[in-house]
Amino acid sequence: MSDKIKTSKFEISEAEFERQFAESTERGKKFLAEAPKAKNAKYDSKAKRLVLDLYNGATLIIPTENVQGLRGAADSDLEKVELFLEGTTLHWEELDVDFYVESFMRGVFGTPKWMAELNLTYIKAEDSPKRKVA
Repeated sequence: MSDKIKTSKFEISEAEFERQFAESTERGKKFLAEAPKAKNAKYDSKAKRLVLDLYNGATLIIPTENVQGLRGAADSDLEKVELFLEGTTLHWEELDVDFYVESFMRGVFGTPKWMAELNLTYIKAEDSPKRKVA
């Protein structure tokens, strides 16, 4: 019986595997203990917004058009939001989209490139001439 564990690219000893597994498990427990958690997530189709009720009493309201992978998605797909990992993660199976609650709390709705483009969109909108109300 081999003392080594092989994957497609790597080979490590069973002892090293067990050490890494134990460290990973501890990091996961720490993350779950400290991460912000949603107790409820729902899509408001009328307002086109995601509403997250957090365990700390706060509520986040996020326009789905701002979220990478959700922009332009059908209401029927957006309504299928699920909470995973004790409420730390939002998941849309049909759309293959996942986000941490913490990311939304920090105002991060996608990759750095997505966020740069999103920020430019809002800057341009603010710089455009305002229409006068008659």
